[in-house]
Amino acid sequence: MNRLTVFRKGGWDPAGFRYVYSPKCRSFPRFAQEDGCIVNRRGPNSDQYEYISILSGRKHATGTALTTRCSFETYGAPLIVITDDVRRGPTGEFRFGVHWEIVAYEGGVNVWRLEPEKGDVRPECLARKKFPVSAGKIHRLTVRPEKGALAVSLDGNAFSVAACVPAEFYAGVTACEGIDRFFDFLEED
Repeated sequence: MNRLTVFRKGGWDPAGFRYVYSPKCRSFPRFAQEDGCIVNRRGPNSDQYEYISILSGRKHATGTALTTRCSFETYGAPLIVITDDVRRGPTGEFRFGVHWEIVAYEGGVNVWRLEPEKGDVRPECLARKKFPVSAGKIHRLTVRPEKGALAVSLDGNAFSVAACVPAEFYAGVTACEGIDRFFDFLEED
């Protein structure tokens, strides 16, 4: 069953998602709601930005297409995140275990596998696909986990990368670096 969540003010139910944080996060911010989207903000220092993830409450299987329409200001990095490994942190917050990030940024798309390691993560870059991506424009980022691979597309720039994603998983979006906006999230089973 397909589900489209449009992150419009008053137009979606935040209870259908849960906040999950990287093992390296020391604070637990929530997205700010704008009229037509959700957005992260600057952190306490002018060169820091909130690092925020939400996961849909639905569990998916290999073959599901996940799409978000997103944008970023200079040096932003909106992404789709996938995991089947969510744990409770020391103060009760949800934390990622092993997870995959499919990241749009000004230079193209990066795909990462991240594994928890003593209050931080050990990143493994699975792919760096380089092409220009404009800041301030709304982009369409799609990922489809397949057996042994991730099929990725950003505005028609498509590629596949080897990845051992679990057969069942949760997915959502993450604002990482810079100011990132998410306009919707489509789950196509």
